[in-house]
Amino acid sequence: LKMLLQMVNEFLDREKNFKLKNDPFFDRENGQGWNWDFVFFVDIKDEEELIVDETTGGGRKKKVAAISLLDREKLEFERKYSLLKICMALKNAGLETTQYKSQKYDRVIIKIRAPASRLKKHADEIDLKLKLNEQEVRQRLNEGLRDPNDNEEYIIYPRRNDWLFRGISIRTAIQDTQEQCPMYSYYEHAYGKFDSSSPEMENLYHKFAQSSSIFRGVDRIKLILSLLTWPATDGGAGLQLEKMLANQVIRAAFPLHDYGELQIIMRKWLVYWSWPWQQPIDRIKNYFGEKIGFYFLFLSHYTTSLLYASVVGFAIFMHTLYDKRQQNAPSIPFFCVFISIWTTLFLEFWKRKQARYAMLWGMVGFEEEENDRPEFADNDATVKINSPVDGEDFNYFPPEIAARRIAASMSVTSTAILAVCITVYAIFFLNVWLSNPTIDPKLDPNYFISPKLPSFPLRSNIIGLANTVQIMVMEVLYFSVAQALNDYENHRSETEYEDALIAKTFIFTFVNAYASFVYTAFVKRIQAQVPGAAQPFPASRTPRLFDCVDSCMIDLQTQLSTIFITRVLISNLKSVLIPYFFWSREQAKKRRRAKAEARRRAARLESGGENDDDDLDDDQDDDQDDNAAADDIPNENNEDDISAGTNIKKGHAQRVLSPAEEQFKLEEYHVMLGPFADYAELITILGFAVLFVGAFPLAPLMALVNSYVEIRVDGWRIAQTSRRPWPAGAEDIGTWNDIIELMSYLAVIINGLIITYTGDFLINRTNATRFTIFIAYCHALFFFKYLIAILIDDTPSDVQVQIDRQIFIEEKVIKKVPDPDLEVFVPDLAATRKNDNNEANQQGPDLTIYDEDDDHVYLDLPGYERYKKKRMESISTLAATGITGRTTDQEVAAAFNDQGSPHGGAPYIAEHSLGGIIHPL
Repeated sequence: LKMLLQMVNEFLDREKNFKLKNDPFFDRENGQGWNWDFVFFVDIKDEEELIVDETTGGGRKKKVAAISLLDREKLEFERKYSLLKICMALKNAGLETTQYKSQKYDRVIIKIRAPASRLKKHADEIDLKLKLNEQEVRQRLNEGLRDPNDNEEYIIYPRRNDWLFRGISIRTAIQDTQEQCPMYSYYEHAYGKFDSSSPEMENLYHKFAQSSSIFRGVDRIKLILSLLTWPATDGGAGLQLEKMLANQVIRAAFPLHDYGELQIIMRKWLVYWSWPWQQPIDRIKNYFGEKIGFYFLFLSHYTTSLLYASVVGFAIFMHTLYDKRQQNAPSIPFFCVFISIWTTLFLEFWKRKQARYAMLWGMVGFEEEENDRPEFADNDATVKINSPVDGEDFNYFPPEIAARRIAASMSVTSTAILAVCITVYAIFFLNVWLSNPTIDPKLDPNYFISPKLPSFPLRSNIIGLANTVQIMVMEVLYFSVAQALNDYENHRSETEYEDALIAKTFIFTFVNAYASFVYTAFVKRIQAQVPGAAQPFPASRTPRLFDCVDSCMIDLQTQLSTIFITRVLISNLKSVLIPYFFWSREQAKKRRRAKAEARRRAARLESGGENDDDDLDDDQDDDQDDNAAADDIPNENNEDDISAGTNIKKGHAQRVLSPAEEQFKLEEYHVMLGPFADYAELITILGFAVLFVGAFPLAPLMALVNSYVEIRVDGWRIAQTSRRPWPAGAEDIGTWNDIIELMSYLAVIINGLIITYTGDFLINRTNATRFTIFIAYCHALFFFKYLIAILIDDTPSDVQVQIDRQIFIEEKVIKKVPDPDLEVFVPDLAATRKNDNNEANQQGPDLTIYDEDDDHVYLDLPGYERYKKKRMESISTLAATGITGRTTDQEVAAAFNDQGSPHGGAPYIAEHSLGGIIHPL
């Protein structure tokens, strides 16, 4: 960490050796406070290099080399995107450019920027979501939107109290009376799609002080990248950027660092001591994009959570040191239970934090808005059809082809996993061979030095080192294979592509990183019970297999600690120590050059300016190494040295590198593969910390130390040693959430097996009892984890309220979705109705409660015979008089009421008659 921060501080204290010229483009007052944002590096090629067809002209044959069909296609592609055509495409997209030659005159550097007007136009075209001005949102919601055709009516009514509508005072203020969202006001953290239809709409968006514009630097770069690939027919450049980079038509394309903004971030970020939650996450997100912002947010949460596990793990480790049973101390099972619960809480609280920051950053729903990958559309198997849903053009990849390709990828991955298993078994075979009684004693340092030295288990550490090398080498080899398989599968979106790559990598990494631990913890003891397997070496020196020394818990602890420590050391060696070595050497060269320059100046002063050449020659003779070190010309590969541009004019070799060329020398940090590798490393370390923690309680503490340093290492790498990555949005960390959840369940199973089988906690129990305890242990923890997941919402309630507010604000303020008609009580109309029927209103409702329902009278019941007889006579009489059809209610009621009722002659009024049966009221 000290070495790393030495490099950081030297970078921060470095003085700028250049000054930007005055440029009318840079105009803060008019909302255009930026300059060049993007850069292309294009190789200069001889004309003969681009000749494809052998032709003759004037009796002279042009030089043509024999080329393959693949090379021919590549050359055709290069001719399609010549330097002139690239510049013309950028101009047609409305982008401003400037071109200049590199220091070695072998490349043309194209700097790119976009004026505010072009950015606004394209932001409107792609519906880019931008942060809204809180005060404008509040004011517009308070005022509402009147109907232009009727000033008394509202399309969107005001969100405030005591405003008049048709003379009535209305209360519609947005108030949180139940404190459902106490942390945020309704108008805060609002985002909406950009609308440039009027200056009034443009005033709605938040203006950033850094750029004096509604666009952050990361927004400008996103828009430029979109314009570069946007179809030329729609006003874009129409460049196949990824393919151009793959074919080296463009040697590099990357955003330029803004070192002023970057230094502010680094001074708050890369320090010796700060709590994990004190990272400048918002500044990181605003500079590198939301995808990288989420990575460092996760790293912060991961490190913070490890604090709790580390404290408990350290206490358990100290207990095992003082307990005579050591790795089989009774506190170990309780620690396994704690870790199983900890992983669940770690994940659940991360999901809540992830949802909160997605809301704060305006990324909710981002994955639903993703476009197809350019590589997907360009794939030979992808065809363009009319969508069966809406009839629009649609890129279609036949599912049967996709299934065949996925099956082929699974076969390759399975083969790679088999190779890992064979390698792991070979390493354990080496361990057995080294345990030969004729070899094992010689591996103890005391055998060669002195018996007074403490004993050191050299053999186990050799095997641990071999395991570590196997894990890291196989990871590197398979990662390239996994990328090729993913490209072959041809996924539609970046999210689908990344999710598939994560799945492949995790399956392989799980076997590769943890297979040796599984073998030691569970397989060794079972195979050691095979008769003769644990016997000493016979005379033939055939290795004895499947033995545990004293206890498999001790072997597992030694192996886990060795691999864990070795992996972390190798990772830091690669990330920090090697760069620090070259940095130190470069600093020494600078100091020697400074001394040489001081001597030359002193010599010129003494000689009065004469014989400068002689003095210089003397200094060069005295400091040959210094002069060799003074050559700052980059030399990436031999191709550059023999390229057409190496004809450097005298005096130009020492020309100072431009800032763009300085950044070109840095490593590329791919916006998808860069965070992917970082996540994979963290998840692997998490597996070491939780899966076999029963054998090594210090694992969480070691993971904590590693992640604390990792924050600084990754920050330094992306900010100082890498080109600025292409920014990308993200809603969450994707499939890594599922991987962590899977790891939490595996932690329950593996630690349960360690307690019941590997350790000596149940040594006097039968296998049936152990199995019963294992099942009960797993089911109890699975139920508890499930219960925690239910009780802790993935999205906090206040965050969900604010998300709903964001949707509401975008609908009302930007899209102007009309409100439904207000339903109000008008007193005048009520008074009119009262006058029309004053007596009825005064009487009020009838509140009489009867004993039974007597609405219907059935004529065939006892006591009603005469009514039935009378009814039949009435029908006959009506028929005789020539009345046909149904009897009217009035006629039947009159006939019925003339006879009285069985209840004392109370009259009945017929409501209606059905089929001649009277239904009295």
